[in-house]
Amino acid sequence: MTTLAVPIHDNHFHCKPDGWKGLGAVREFMAAGGTSIAHVRLPSYPTTVAAFEQSCRDHLAFSERIRKETDCRVWSAVGPYPLEPMRIAETQGWDAAMAFARGCYDVAARLCEGGLAHCIGEVGRAHFDVPAEVQARHNDLLSYGMGLAKDAGVPIMLHTEHAEAATMAEFAAMADQAGLRRERVIKHYCGPLVAEGEAHGLLPSIICGRSNLRPALQKSPEGRFVLETDYIDEPTRPNVVMPCDTVPKRVKGMLANGEMAERQAWSIGQEWPERLYGA
Repeated sequence: MTTLAVPIHDNHFHCKPDGWKGLGAVREFMAAGGTSIAHVRLPSYPTTVAAFEQSCRDHLAFSERIRKETDCRVWSAVGPYPLEPMRIAETQGWDAAMAFARGCYDVAARLCEGGLAHCIGEVGRAHFDVPAEVQARHNDLLSYGMGLAKDAGVPIMLHTEHAEAATMAEFAAMADQAGLRRERVIKHYCGPLVAEGEAHGLLPSIICGRSNLRPALQKSPEGRFVLETDYIDEPTRPNVVMPCDTVPKRVKGMLANGEMAERQAWSIGQEWPERLYGA
């Protein structure tokens, strides 16, 4: 069976000039059939808002280099990784950490408003158990970020603990409170929570393992989700979380064997990314 030519998008792709593969990771993604990425800032653990802004600008400069040196379509995401303010709190206390994080969110929003970035992310809360008061701090910051995303007219990409339907409902309520449309909230590293009662209007960004993708395709004939690898480009941990060419290989394979419909592929690979980040 001939594989159809369709757009293929990886919605969570970390890549840096001094990484394991650097620009080569994007070229491998494209050689496998990939056409676009959400290029997400890696945490650098800055200690000042100014240093955070510089890390964002360095990230955006590399996004621009990818655009110029390849045919890959690139949407860029910047924001304070939730563990960054936690590290500030360890040495300076939570008042300083909250001020730092809000300042970082403000920087990310300005970069989005200026058209340099297209998404506030990845932001949210710790992916491991933390005390309730720490979780409350994270939720306050996330609500603040959702309000900024609404004002800037961009989506927000969430890094959190493993999500269940109840978690998605919690984030949906936060978005409602902030006035942010639910579909503008992207749940990064999501399982196949694509049914209406599971996603609660949020947009699942599904980690591209077969055990996630198969049920997602079955539950969502219209393809209301995006796919990601969370490729990290880390030389000390090659191919963590998934290899950079996983999404195109998986999409092409499932198109070829009939597990994915062409209509789903176009929705996942182009229509939803453009709806999120802009055509």
